[in-house]
Amino acid sequence: MGTEHGIPSWTADSFWLRVQKGPRDQCWPWTGAKGSNGYGRVKVRGRLMSPHRVAYELTHGPIPAGKGYHGTVVMHSCDRGDCCNPAHLSLGTQRENMRDCRDKGRLNTGRAS
Repeated sequence: MGTEHGIPSWTADSFWLRVQKGPRDQCWPWTGAKGSNGYGRVKVRGRLMSPHRVAYELTHGPIPAGKGYHGTVVMHSCDRGDCCNPAHLSLGTQRENMRDCRDKGRLNTGRAS
């Protein structure tokens, strides 16, 4: 049984069947199960993972552990949490992710306007 960047090939095949692929410049939404936060969930190697992280690993290789509580995060340039298009995904820190969120006006600060 083959593997693709450490993910069994049968899992990779099953995974991509649940992604609505399209042109490289468009989002590829996850069509499988989603959690209450709206982000997808998929079981890989016996544990639940976010589909965008799986998509990143399948196309770019393993995600380094990183430092801090969140470790290395996979960020969306498209700002669409269910997107699995590898062209829209990049690695960063939680701080960089929050800065990107703030700069794009998506950060809910909890303060009244």
